[in-house]
Amino acid sequence: MKTKITFLICMLVIINCNLFGASDDKLQLTEKFSYKINNTMSFKMELAGKSDESFADQDQYSVDVGISKKIGKRWVLTPRYRHIQLGSTNTGAPSEHRYHMNLEYFNKIGKANYEIRHRYEYRQFENRYLKHRYANRVRIYIPTKKNKISVMLLNKLYYDIDKFMFNATLPGIGLKFKTKKNESLEIYFAREYKKAGDKWDIKNHLLAIDHSVSF
Repeated sequence: MKTKITFLICMLVIINCNLFGASDDKLQLTEKFSYKINNTMSFKMELAGKSDESFADQDQYSVDVGISKKIGKRWVLTPRYRHIQLGSTNTGAPSEHRYHMNLEYFNKIGKANYEIRHRYEYRQFENRYLKHRYANRVRIYIPTKKNKISVMLLNKLYYDIDKFMFNATLPGIGLKFKTKKNESLEIYFAREYKKAGDKWDIKNHLLAIDHSVSF
């Protein structure tokens, strides 16, 4: 109980001091599904939406599908496709077709589990121009005594292949709840930094809630 209270206080402090109160706050909700095809392959689907914290403005929503393939004990290869709609279709906002290949590595240090994901993105926009991007994500899960709650540390780093430069990073902290054997919930807070010229500026504050179910 003390551990849960401590985590709750930390979350409230983070929200109050670092997240809300700015004009560029974002709320992201993601529902993740995984269906096991066999011992090495699974079908993946993600439904996501991003808006401001009041739900007043819908920035974007997306649908992501793919097949994951285990390679040995620690590697997973996942080709995926994501359709992204920016803003409302009624306003004529552009959409994006994103084809991405993911290579993930899973391991642990002591009791902590960590994941490293390498991703290549081929991004085709509605106005017919293309972008190529490399995205790296690191996640570390530190379990508590009851093991149903883990502290999560994460960072995302983006490299613009067309311009040969790192142009965005998103460090964050949160919690992972193992609600059932095949179900989990992640809540994390992050700051998005983007590069403009030679300077890195805070672009967005993000509150993300990810719910995952496997079948």
